[in-house]
Amino acid sequence: NGGDGPFSDRRLAALQFASALAEADRAGLLTSRTALARAARLVADGQGRDGGWHVGDAPGGPTTWGDALATAMAVGVLRRAGGHADTVAKAE
Repeated sequence: NGGDGPFSDRRLAALQFASALAEADRAGLLTSRTALARAARLVADGQGRDGGWHVGDAPGGPTTWGDALATAMAVGVLRRAGGHADTVAKAE
């Protein structure tokens, strides 16, 4: 997506990919949950000290993810993947 410039956010990319995998799992389209588990681990690793996920500098809007949406999506992914109760609790 253009290298390591201002529009390259690996945390956001991991979260968006993991969200897609969680939805595929919810729809019964995954034959193995291994990819979801690995992606969820990447998402969990991106949690901030305050319990949230921080993406970009903007508060979010109709075309961007802000911290609140990123945190809500991350919690959904982690719940779907399972095994991240402490991380979810910290976010809540």
